[in-house]
Amino acid sequence: MALGLLQGRDVSSDNEGKIRVYDAASHFLSAFSAEFEEVDCRQLIGYNLLDPGERQQAKENKVFDEKCRQYLGWVADYLQTKTAK
Repeated sequence: MALGLLQGRDVSSDNEGKIRVYDAASHFLSAFSAEFEEVDCRQLIGYNLLDPGERQQAKENKVFDEKCRQYLGWVADYLQTKTAK
């Protein structure tokens, strides 16, 4: 959704905007994968967050504060630099 907003797509009938967003999403996923080798959360953090026990382990091991913060910071930087109009 953030890419859609940043690419200027504001109505579902905007087909050119849809293509811009798909292209932006493809570039984003490629860049993220190149940086971190994965795009799947379970692979990135090593926990299945759908499992309550693993989610608790992730919390106890500060995965959200350490790993997730790193990924979110990268995404914020990417969005700021790559999609600025």
